[in-house]
Amino acid sequence: MGILSHIVKGSKEYRELEQQFQELVKRTSHILDAEESAKHVRRLLENLQREYNVSLARHKDLVATIAAMEEDEDLIECAAYKPVYSFEFSTEYKLKLDNNRALQKQKVKDKAAVRTGSSGARAEVNRLIKLVLKAFNGECDALASNVTWKNINKTLEQVGREAQVINKLVEEYGIEIDSDYINLKLNEMRLIHEFQEKKQAEMEEQRAIREQMREEEKARLEYERALEEATREQERFQKALVEAQNKLAGAHGAELDRLNETVSLLMKKLEGAKEKGLRAQSMAELTKSGHVYVISNIGSFGDKMYKIGMTRRLEPTERINELGDASVPFRFDIHAMIYSKDAPALESKLQNYFKARQVNLVNDRKEFFFATIDEIARAVRSLHGDIQFTMAADAREYWESSALRNERKTREPDTTRSIG
Repeated sequence: MGILSHIVKGSKEYRELEQQFQELVKRTSHILDAEESAKHVRRLLENLQREYNVSLARHKDLVATIAAMEEDEDLIECAAYKPVYSFEFSTEYKLKLDNNRALQKQKVKDKAAVRTGSSGARAEVNRLIKLVLKAFNGECDALASNVTWKNINKTLEQVGREAQVINKLVEEYGIEIDSDYINLKLNEMRLIHEFQEKKQAEMEEQRAIREQMREEEKARLEYERALEEATREQERFQKALVEAQNKLAGAHGAELDRLNETVSLLMKKLEGAKEKGLRAQSMAELTKSGHVYVISNIGSFGDKMYKIGMTRRLEPTERINELGDASVPFRFDIHAMIYSKDAPALESKLQNYFKARQVNLVNDRKEFFFATIDEIARAVRSLHGDIQFTMAADAREYWESSALRNERKTREPDTTRSIG
């Protein structure tokens, strides 16, 4: 019995241990399942984060694209606007604008801005009229504060739409914004736009005048410096010539030959200095004299765009060097430098000859034209006479840069990776 009792007791303990073991196995299994689930959730979160980042990037691209498209649409529609007024000065636009606004105030004062055929209570009708004017004027004021060359046509359309919407709301009361008052608002928008454009044009014209004055001042100083330098050279060469001529009397043989050569050279230098002085004096006196230039910049503008301009500088290439400053990546190439006693007239003739091919159709002071160098050369020869042209642009910096860029492409591996 003792042995049996121990066996039974041991079996019972075994079953209890087995049950505890099974429970532990179940709990462990649940923990493992939970860890696996957590890993799965983390993977899902990572995938969702990646998808979100991709979607966010696409959203930003779409927003930028839509903004660009709306901008392009504004630019396209504004090109169709035709000025209604043709005043010479911005002050005339301002006076016209002030007069327009005075007429608006007078129509409101005369109770002619809004028509009414209502038979309702007068007080109620008056309140509605005030609300109509307040709404319409408020919308128009908001549009007027934002009107630009980009949105002028849309602004005019919006004024008309606002009037239609408001009129529709009060139609049942027999109230309507007067058409003459609407036209005054439309003309106000046109005047604001054209006033802004005329002011901008006047500012650009003033800048051009200031630039011309600076250019002429530089030319004047250059002539004066050249004249002073030529005078100093004449005095120096004249003094050296007198000294050499005085030595000739007592010279013999090789010394005589050497002095004769020195005298001859000094006489040539003296003559050159006199000619230089006369040229500087002549150009300083002839205010219209100067150089008309034909230049290109393949690296910056391509091979079918040329600038036709003018400078009064004694050394005209200095002006070309200034044009090729930090504002453009490469220097300009000179195809022709044409001296003329009336440089402004020659420049104007050439620019008018190619006016139909002007790059900037809005600003005539921009002197770039679509043409070939052969066409420009023919035009210069027909308008001015035969002149030496450099037909091919050197464009050394551009071509060397292109060669270096191609060399880097073949030498360096592509480290960029395509993004799926």
